[in-house]
Formats: sequence, C-alpha cells, structure tokens
Amino acid sequence: MKKVIIHISDSKKKKMGWNENNISFCYKNKIINVYCGSDLTQPFDILLPKIINDHDCQQILDSIKNNPNALVVDPIQNQKIIQSRKLTYERLIQCGIACPQFIIIQSYQEMMRFLNKHQTIHLPVITKPIPSQGSHESHEMTIINHPNGFNHINYPCVIQEYINHNGQLTKVFCIGKKIISSTIQESMGNIDSSCKLEYFNFNNEDPESKKKYFLTSSQMKPFTTIELQNFCDLLSKAFNITLFGFDIIRENGTGKPYIIDVNHFPSYNKSFSLQSFTEELLNECGL
Repeated sequence: MKKVIIHISDSKKKKMGWNENNISFCYKNKIINVYCGSDLTQPFDILLPKIINDHDCQQILDSIKNNPNALVVDPIQNQKIIQSRKLTYERLIQCGIACPQFIIIQSYQEMMRFLNKHQTIHLPVITKPIPSQGSHESHEMTIINHPNGFNHINYPCVIQEYINHNGQLTKVFCIGKKIISSTIQESMGNIDSSCKLEYFNFNNEDPESKKKYFLTSSQMKPFTTIELQNFCDLLSKAFNITLFGFDIIRENGTGKPYIIDVNHFPSYNKSFSLQSFTEELLNECGL
C-alpha cells in the first residue's frame, strides 16, 4: 500500500474540480490511498506539495523531515523559481529558451533614471508583477505605449518587450515530459504606432478585460505537436519540475516562438479526476 498526499488549498481543489478528500484505488497491483487537502500531519510515501503561502513552506519542510524516505514531487525550491517571473525568465535565458527581453525595475524613480540613461525605450512594453502565482494581483498587467504610462504602474515589476502575436496564445499543460492538453486562446492583439493610448491595464485571467483592446489580426500558424513537445522537454529539464504549464506565442511576421510564462501545477482545464491525475503522476514517477 502507498500513501499519497496532494497538498493543495481548497481554492485549488475547486479549480481542479475535485470534491473528494480521500480516495483509494488499485494501481499496478498496489493499493493507493490518496489524501487531497492542506493537512500535512499524516505519514506519507509520496508528497506533492503545492505552496499555499510563506508559512506553508515551513510546514512542508517539517513534514518532509518527519517522512525522510518519502518521494517528494516538485520540491519547494524548484517551485519558488517558477513563482518569480524574474527567476523564471532568468532561467529561460540561461537554458537558451526564447523569451521576450525584460528588465526588473524597483521603483518609478529607477524607471526615470533608466529612461534618462537610455534616452529611448522600444515601446510598447508589458509590465507584470514579479510574483507569478498565488493572488489576483499577480495577474494584473499593463501595456505601456508612451513613457507617461510608467507613472501608472505598480512597482517593483517586470518590464518586458511586447511581442505582436496576432492575439493568439497557446496554453500547454504537462506532467513531466508528457503533454496532457493544449489549447489556443485569445490574447492581446497587435499594437502599432496608430494606437493613441498611453497605457492600459488588464487581468491576464479575465478575457473580458482584454477584449476592448483587440485589433483585427490574421490567424497565426498553429504550433505543431512536435514543436510543443520540444518545449515541454526543454522546460521540464530547465526547471526540474513534473507538474507545469506554459504559455507560448508566435511572433507576427517572423513566426519565431517565445515562451511568455511558466506556471507550476496548472488547473489542466478540469480534465482530470483525482484518480486519473494520481495515476498519471505515479506513472511519470516510474512507480
């Protein structure tokens, strides 16, 4: 018998469409007991911890210490890289994986010093909070189309080159080096010199907040299965994680692909029951 704990918040369980706290099933002639929730007091053989908050990190570390022979899927030090857009983009660059150019700016004053030093900055750019997950605010973004717009954003932040991509983004959901699903979604449209807005805000998880800024664009060539699998393999190795998703776009005109976000333990579009998810996880872990 194997005891598996999937340590996630109630809100994450709801996103996954899981109503059960405990299930048991037979897998490769073994009984698998699964607990799904935030309790870490039970002993376990396999732990999949999803960091809920800073205090939660210490609880996870304590539970691992109390179960020294257990297998830990996606240790918290690996998750913390993906929870920071700064660390994520730095890792992508280190591994030679294409992502838009970016800088980290701590304050409006630092932004003004940067503009004074460099005189010009190629606009538009997109600004994003440094934390990539865990709150509504982490998905609040701003597109800057005029230097005056830098007075209307929250610092510190990531300031990233905006890549015109015909309003088309592909979201990919993976377990290890296996793509579970992918979907093409509407994204921000192309922005050109005729755009008079100095800046505009939107929430990356709210399609309605973006629709008014769409420009009519032709459809981009979809990514092939081989292309997506190649990025899945690269990202799995680069971040040493099992449960992840990534957003990828294709640049208008050149067709060049760019990774614009990576996240840990995505919601997989509610495509999994708790049992089928656990079976995929066990299979990926070679159990």
